[in-house]
Formats: sequence, C-alpha cells, structure tokens
Amino acid sequence: MKRIVITALMLVIAIAAIGCGAKKDDNLDIIGGADGPTSIFLASKSKEDKALSWLYEKGGINVIWGDKISSKDTHGGFHGDGSSLYSYQYTDSSMEPEMEESEYWKSLPLSDEVSNLINNSIGDECAEAIPEISNGYYFFYDRHTKATDPYDESELWNRASINCTVALYDADEDILYIFTKDT
Repeated sequence: MKRIVITALMLVIAIAAIGCGAKKDDNLDIIGGADGPTSIFLASKSKEDKALSWLYEKGGINVIWGDKISSKDTHGGFHGDGSSLYSYQYTDSSMEPEMEESEYWKSLPLSDEVSNLINNSIGDECAEAIPEISNGYYFFYDRHTKATDPYDESELWNRASINCTVALYDADEDILYIFTKDT
C-alpha cells in the first residue's frame, strides 16, 4: 500500500513539475466575441496575421500582405464583450479593382446599419479611433450565431447582442481597418 501511495505521489509531483515549466503561448490574442464557438478567432503576433487570413477567407480579397501599423483590443469584459481595431498599411491600391468587383465588399459610404455601429459607439475607444473615410470600400460579416446570412447587415440591430466584423479600406491612404464588436 505504501508503494502505491509513494508512486502516486511521485507521479503527481512529476506532473506538477512539468506543468510549471510549460511554456505559455504569448503569440495569441483573442479578437473575436463570445456568442458561440464560431465567433472567436485568434490573431497571431507571428509573421502570418490571423485577422488578415480570416478576412481573406471570408471576404475573398487577398489582404494578407498588409503591414500592421496599430492595434487596440478592449475584449475581456463580461463573456468576452468588447471591441478591437487593427489597422494595416499597403504599398499600393492593387486591391481596389478586386474590391470593386467583389460581391462582399461595398463602395463607401457605409450603410446606415454599419454607420450607426461605428459612429454611435460612444465610449468605444476602438470605434472612435476609426477615421472618417470618404473614398474606399467596406466589408461586413455578422458573426452572431443567429445570423442567417453573415454578409447581410440588415439584421444587426434585431438581436439582443452584436457580434460582427467590419473592414474598411481607405483608398486614399491605402490603409485597411478591421473592427470587431462583441456585446
């Protein structure tokens, strides 16, 4: 009996020692929301930017070659509520023709729903950091679990919570902004 107790104790100590030495993965940030498993995605601080990869997958435009110039994230509230804003600089306007012909990217101005989301988010430091853009395109994706068409912004205000991503491309400055909102 002593042998079993000693063996079990040594096993627990060994597992604890291994766990204490485990590396924490500091390369990940949560930039999604909390309304279901599909509303969370990770942005890596490594060379491949997960937010740009996600936008490329959902929006159909190759945006992955942008250089990140700023990031802000207020997620961490109740159930992951918050918002994030990532901005990327591009060297030319080569994405514009693709955006113009895409079924998912729309020419500015913003729709009323998306404009209200960004411009009426009082106290939301991420939304308030988005500059006024007059020439460019935007992309909307509803990450809410009850969204019937994730590309349709008309249902945005018909639910108790919001989980969406808006990408705005400033054609004059060649800057892409990715804004997420989770309530």
